Amino acid sequence: MSDHAEIWLEPKAAEYTEDGRMWCQDQVWDKSDGHAQRYVRADLHDAAQAEIEQLRAALTAMVDAEVDYMMINDLGDPEMQHNVKIARAALAQDAIE
Repeated sequence: MSDHAEIWLEPKAAEYTEDGRMWCQDQVWDKSDGHAQRYVRADLHDAAQAEIEQLRAALTAMVDAEVDYMMINDLGDPEMQHNVKIARAALAQDAIE
């Protein structure tokens, strides 16, 4: 049996069974029962973080290249370009932890 990519811990309840809170590989609890806690395997989380960092670096390089091109060729204010604005907004957001 392989490890699941994620598992869920049963929402906190006023009363627990003798076995305590239950675990499940799927989110099977009704939202009205409370918030089930999701756990993701650490290796998958680390891989996702590494991919995010690579994509942020690539996006930064692309925006910097476009800004440089526009400045060198006197094509106006690059910060007014729609795609530059979108990229800057995305890069300004904190990475998911």
